[in-house]
Amino acid sequence: MKILIVDDEPIIRNSLRKTIRTSAYADAEILTADNAEDALVALRRSQPEIVLTDIQMPCKNGLTLLKAVTEEKLQTVVICITGYSDFDYVRTALRYQAFDYLLKPVQADLLISCIGRAEQHYRQLENSKKLSDALETFYKNNSEGLRKQFFENLLLDPLHVSTPEEEKQALALGMSFCDYRLLAIRCCPNEEEPLPNQSFFAAYTLSKRLRQNFLQFHSCYIGDIVYLLWKVESPELTEGNMNTLQQLENWASEFAKTELFSSVVLAVSNPGHGIGMLPLLSRQVAACLASAHAAHGAGSDGPVVCFYEDIADFSGRVIDTNDRIAQFVHAIYAGDETACFEKAEHLLQHLRQESEETRAAALKITELNIGLLLRNLGVPNEEDDLLAKFLPRNLDMTNGDAERLRAGLGSLLSAIASARKSHTSQLVDRMLEFINQNFMRPVGLADAAESIGRNASYVSRLLNKELGKGFASLLTEKRIAEAKILLETTMLKTSEIAEKVGYPNPRYFQQVFCSKMEMTPSEYRQIAAAFHES
Repeated sequence: MKILIVDDEPIIRNSLRKTIRTSAYADAEILTADNAEDALVALRRSQPEIVLTDIQMPCKNGLTLLKAVTEEKLQTVVICITGYSDFDYVRTALRYQAFDYLLKPVQADLLISCIGRAEQHYRQLENSKKLSDALETFYKNNSEGLRKQFFENLLLDPLHVSTPEEEKQALALGMSFCDYRLLAIRCCPNEEEPLPNQSFFAAYTLSKRLRQNFLQFHSCYIGDIVYLLWKVESPELTEGNMNTLQQLENWASEFAKTELFSSVVLAVSNPGHGIGMLPLLSRQVAACLASAHAAHGAGSDGPVVCFYEDIADFSGRVIDTNDRIAQFVHAIYAGDETACFEKAEHLLQHLRQESEETRAAALKITELNIGLLLRNLGVPNEEDDLLAKFLPRNLDMTNGDAERLRAGLGSLLSAIASARKSHTSQLVDRMLEFINQNFMRPVGLADAAESIGRNASYVSRLLNKELGKGFASLLTEKRIAEAKILLETTMLKTSEIAEKVGYPNPRYFQQVFCSKMEMTPSEYRQIAAAFHES
């Protein structure tokens, strides 16, 4: 370890050096400087881990040195030394991220203690720097794949709700969801009888080439569709936006025709702002693709471009209504009472602008969706009509309708929470029953999960959440408990008991028993026998 001592007084420099030499840091390499300028040169050249610097020095003082360390991001820990009257300096030093300060005259034990803490802090900074460098290298080498995976995950969640953490992740990946449009390209094979999976191969190939030729787009492919995140200069389709789109259209059409023997359909969503709008834009481009297919069919001669603005008049209201219903049902499923009320208000506000026939149909669809949700969650049948009891049929939200809506949603969520809790308890009971019935056999988490029709990861999380223990711990506890009973009530050999409680290897049984009981099975038998005799 290297320690740099900076002080304009030789007596103090020597005193600090002597104190360090007679401590646990006797082997440290000690450098000295009598002014801030020389200290900065030594810092850059030798890179000491710790700097001990006086604050008050002629010309450039210790604060100047500390400021330079902070601004140049030099990897070192600075401890300031000051007098009792210099607390204004101390405040400034702490603002420049000084690690700590010591008062003159410096006490030896406080100095060594502070150096110890500074060394530990330096190691933490060093590890953080290594991790930061590793992450930077990782992002640099894998950025394209990470962006593609991030984009795919967003598109695959039809009811995605963005989080601040997700926004930060998008920025770290260089993806902007400020002003953007979502594009979707589908390759339609021109042959009457295309090869199996030809459209999927076309999407994969097109996406790969797009990333090479159009760096301004972030793209991924899902099934037979290529999706592109298009950062636009303005929400409107300006001349610049249209030129970019025209270039993409011409290139994709020519590449698909000559390399993939296909024609393309290009769908363009409305402008979006923020990650939260992506699910809606995804439904818009899906509507565009469906509309283009219905109008032109597969394998048309030239590229087909469909803007959502062009079809919104006859399909936009339907998509918007379905989207609001889906968000409302999703909020109920998530159990978020605030979001439920907010989404319900949005849905009702939207339906006020629709015809009476559309309102009735939308409310019926909403009730059917929630009824299905309740049945899937195991809510008692009599709760199915909860929605009909509190959702205003006239949609005007007057005369206490808002209060009834809020109270009704609360009742609905309470019923769902109760059903979930009951369902969870039943699953845990079934897991414990499985252990009780099968502890004598070589079983594992996968076997237990399969017995209740769930995956192993879900069962593991459930047990840890409800019981604070994993499957292996519960199984071991059961086996040891049964072994104790056999040791107390029978004269079976330890190897026989081991086999009866699910341990074919007697030596392993001995190890597990000792780790749990802090004694061998034989010792436990002797203690149990003595206890019963008394």
